Amino acid sequence: MAGILHALASAAVREVTIGGTDWRLRRVSSADLVRAHACALLLLPADPTTPDTAPGGKGAQKASQTPRDALLHTSPDAMVAAVEMQDAMACASVTHARAPGGEWDPIELVLSRAREDHEAGRMWIGDLGMPIRSEIAQEAMRHSTEDGEAVERLASFRGTA
Repeated sequence: MAGILHALASAAVREVTIGGTDWRLRRVSSADLVRAHACALLLLPADPTTPDTAPGGKGAQKASQTPRDALLHTSPDAMVAAVEMQDAMACASVTHARAPGGEWDPIELVLSRAREDHEAGRMWIGDLGMPIRSEIAQEAMRHSTEDGEAVERLASFRGTA
């Protein structure tokens, strides 16, 4: 039984290099994914294929809307919620970090600066640059929503691939 548990656990982990650091990511829960997707929808510009925004419709001007225009019509609270959810995705996913080729260090990214404690392996996510935080969150989303890769990894571990 330990063999299958090991295979399942290893299929749930992905290693990526972002910002010159290797990160070990685990899948996040379905509930966290739903929250992240809902926040992402807050920032998407209007869909020009919907009847409300189709050419000639009452919202025809929205069809040519740029991302900048969409952001101008998005509330600051919605943008803050989306960024907070992105940070939460990164925090939920990261388990270890290392310099390339170095030893893995357990790490817990935390949302609150008050919870940061380097001696205990906790780092405030705000200490990472926004591009790094964003890319970690995107990788966490990709890893958590992939369909076939985990099955392939499990099959290769069992020698059936």
